[in-house]
Amino acid sequence: MPGRTITAAWQSAKGARARSAASSNPTESRPATGAAHLPFNSGVRHEHKPCPGSGRVDRPGRRHGAAAAAAETPPAATVFEEDGSIAQSLSGAPGDPQAGRQTMEARGLGNCYACHLVEATPDIQFMGDIGPALHGAGSRWSAAQLRGIVADAKHTFPDSMMPSFYKSAGFLRPGEGYTAKPATEPLPPLLTAQQVEDVVSYLLSLK
Repeated sequence: MPGRTITAAWQSAKGARARSAASSNPTESRPATGAAHLPFNSGVRHEHKPCPGSGRVDRPGRRHGAAAAAAETPPAATVFEEDGSIAQSLSGAPGDPQAGRQTMEARGLGNCYACHLVEATPDIQFMGDIGPALHGAGSRWSAAQLRGIVADAKHTFPDSMMPSFYKSAGFLRPGEGYTAKPATEPLPPLLTAQQVEDVVSYLLSLK
């Protein structure tokens, strides 16, 4: 049949021209490579791999997460010396003096300026004078002494009105006869172990 023969010949010639064009310009016949050309659902997964070691580190020696929790000394295990000092770091990491100042200033955390005057921070208004002035604290007390005072000042000054910032049990509180649902111990401390170390670091800078 002449019609079918002509059609078959035409299709064969068309295929030959396409193969010839592909061989002369191979880049047009090969799929593009690279992440930018992959289809959306290509099956390729890009996973973030954390750095070796557990916990996030944002400053030398400062860890977060599981590593930080493992290094911390909980309030119930804190060891006070006879003079009320705490020899070992509570967090196992260096303190950040700038973060310590922020903790002292924050009303929901330390709120230290409500009772203490600090000459190094004249920008803070309405500082109190119930407690001793803190300028020169780094010259009067050691890191261990300041750590004990911040954690629980009553070990150093039994008559102190200062809150115990790192204490979770042993409080005198109204019981069920006065409170419908009294909180049960252990209670969360007012400051974390690292926040205590930050405050100590800032106080040490006040010479």
